[in-house]
Amino acid sequence: MLLDIKSWDEERHRRLTGMEVGPVLDFARRLANHKRLMWLRYVLCPDGQTMPDTFSQLARFAASLGNVERVDVLPFHQMGRFKWKELNSTTRLTMFSLQLGKR
Repeated sequence: MLLDIKSWDEERHRRLTGMEVGPVLDFARRLANHKRLMWLRYVLCPDGQTMPDTFSQLARFAASLGNVERVDVLPFHQMGRFKWKELNSTTRLTMFSLQLGKR
């Protein structure tokens, strides 16, 4: 199972995605309870607010689950920007991506 986390911080996650991070973390816990192996993928978002302790918090969370085989830190990309534009997506992360694409 692959599980992407856009932000560890509740408020930042909401700002970036328009959604709560709680369900993502709950899903990770459910996978752990069912002993389903997973890879956690943290997307390094380009908003300039990556906190120094974010990675250690993510590592502690992953270790607490007991079913995480791997943690990847992924660069943010804009491959979905055309889809987001067609869908009129208005989350901060999507809008930031669309603005980067205009450069």
